[in-house]
Amino acid sequence: MKYTVSVIIPAYNAEKTIVRCLESIPDHESIKEVLIYNDGSTDDTHNVVVKYAINSKLNIIMFSREDNNGVGYAFNYLLDEAKYDYVLRMDSDDYFTEEMPKVLDQLDGSDIVYFNMTDNGGYTHHLSKFTRTKTVACCHLYRREFIGETRTDLTNWGEDAKLLHRLLDKNPTELFTDINAYHYEFPREGSLTDLRKKRKAGLFEVEEPELNLFTNCHKDCTTEPTIFQTYESYVSTFGIPKKVTVYCDPNPNHEAYDAYAEQISEYFGQPPIKTKGLADGYLQSIENATTSHIVQLEADWTFQNIRHGIKDIIKEMIRDERWFMLFNQHTNIYSYKLLKWQSYFKASRNKMYCVSDRVSNNPHIIEVAHYKKNIVPLVDWTQPGAGQIEQVLEKKFEIAIYGRFGLPATIIHRDMRRGGLK
Repeated sequence: MKYTVSVIIPAYNAEKTIVRCLESIPDHESIKEVLIYNDGSTDDTHNVVVKYAINSKLNIIMFSREDNNGVGYAFNYLLDEAKYDYVLRMDSDDYFTEEMPKVLDQLDGSDIVYFNMTDNGGYTHHLSKFTRTKTVACCHLYRREFIGETRTDLTNWGEDAKLLHRLLDKNPTELFTDINAYHYEFPREGSLTDLRKKRKAGLFEVEEPELNLFTNCHKDCTTEPTIFQTYESYVSTFGIPKKVTVYCDPNPNHEAYDAYAEQISEYFGQPPIKTKGLADGYLQSIENATTSHIVQLEADWTFQNIRHGIKDIIKEMIRDERWFMLFNQHTNIYSYKLLKWQSYFKASRNKMYCVSDRVSNNPHIIEVAHYKKNIVPLVDWTQPGAGQIEQVLEKKFEIAIYGRFGLPATIIHRDMRRGGLK
């Protein structure tokens, strides 16, 4: 059986590269149409394509819009318009190599057909079962019926990865050709990928976060570990923080508060901020924040076996676009398997992931702006106790296990109130 192909090309300000892109499309019997979405280009992309199409053997169909909707929108639009058996995506600044006909000759009805990609540095990205999710640019032919209603996000970055991962969740049949059929024009000054990588590089210098400690007048204020030991564990792990603020809940021993506050003042050089409960302390700490990220740490926790600096962790949060990083507890603090920081509480627009249901009781790092916008309004702060946070999270969001690189959660909690380790 001979399979047919729709080539789809999102294009924006591509007047200098679109002709080379189109010229690289092979004169192959399987290619029946070339669909271009001209996404609000402000240069001469439209006229360049029209002029090229007049004398081309390709069946070129162009959709032009005055407004720019982003490559994710363009990708989805073209998926809706494609009519043939397979969809072959390419970018307007890239081009196929002379090997592409060999890929088209191998079409066998597999849901996803992979080929290799070479970049400007001469490196060839080989697509295999083990690397298919690492190289997610235009290295695939997707069977249109298999795509079905699946679409990518309306984004200017990573739209190809979004679609691939969603299709992989549908358990496709796959063919890996190992043919070098695509040239990826990167690094290229001014490309979306180039701008994105430069933006990320600029984020690597981060400010030191401030530390917020939460405590209460529990028993006689001598619970182990004490707030002072908790702070010392932070200093020994991450160094002296830029700023430290202590929030203290007098409940249940209001009469002990003054004496406890005096100890805190003497140790930290400033009095604690009196709160109406732990949840109130969390709210105040967010409102009082002066840095982009803050560390929240309750007084009966200690850090152990963490090999990364606090700024390094925040850099990783920024690089992965995570607004909340969670240090998780571990059942055995002497385990040789303990690994740096491992579990995250991740927001991806409408979902949150957490490796523990004890969200509010774990030490964590917060990106302040995102927390203010998305979390604080959801919490009923009129009720004391951080359990309110857990209740809201359980009701409002999907809770699921998330582990970086598939490894188990790592950080340690010693809670002497319950007789030791959790």
